[in-house]
Amino acid sequence: MTVVSAAAPASQFTIGRVLSTAFEVCLRNALPFGIIALAAAAPYLFVRQLGGFEHRGETGLFVYASSSLVTPALLAHGTFQDLRGDPATAWQSFSRGLSRPITVLFGVLALALLHLFGFGLRVKGFLVMAAFWVYIPAAIVEKKGIVAGFKRSRQLTNNCSWTILGLLYLVFIARIAAFAIEGQIFEFALGAKVAIYIQIGLDIFYNAFSAVAITVGYYYLRADKEGVAVGDIFG
Repeated sequence: MTVVSAAAPASQFTIGRVLSTAFEVCLRNALPFGIIALAAAAPYLFVRQLGGFEHRGETGLFVYASSSLVTPALLAHGTFQDLRGDPATAWQSFSRGLSRPITVLFGVLALALLHLFGFGLRVKGFLVMAAFWVYIPAAIVEKKGIVAGFKRSRQLTNNCSWTILGLLYLVFIARIAAFAIEGQIFEFALGAKVAIYIQIGLDIFYNAFSAVAITVGYYYLRADKEGVAVGDIFG
């Protein structure tokens, strides 16, 4: 008697699938997600303006990291709405993202510090960042506390760290390439002042795209490991 083993289901959490889905979600919701990403970036833009557009410094970097990391909380609901095929509104996504302010605030501060120190710790630091990559959607969607949210993220990302780091690396390289093109072409053609505002626009798009990718990655990780459907999450 021949035993035929069933083929293992294809993994949904792949670099290509996460990036392509995140890009499609961003294109479909460019206006509401852009408004939310701009609101999240407001503290950083304020600090940057105080120090001049050319100045960033440690304070600016920390505020920028914090602003970037709060964006996934604000876009999580809207991303799931889009994945379910429902319209995503800026206000609904924004308000649902702020439904757990303490968890988001202290979690974002901890993540910002991890990101800053992660660059100094190199490989070990990056692996820690990968382990906590989906903290924000885990805490928001599953209504976890701060510690429970970090544990949940580590559970979901277990054995996926290198895939996450590869994904983050590709997004980072794309950002560097976009800024290089902006610096060489737009600054030459339109002048430094206009190029700065284009750079801000690229920053906002990058933050929105990264935030959506985190939520999409969170969903695909749960789909692979727990077999959940998108309609069962964050209704």
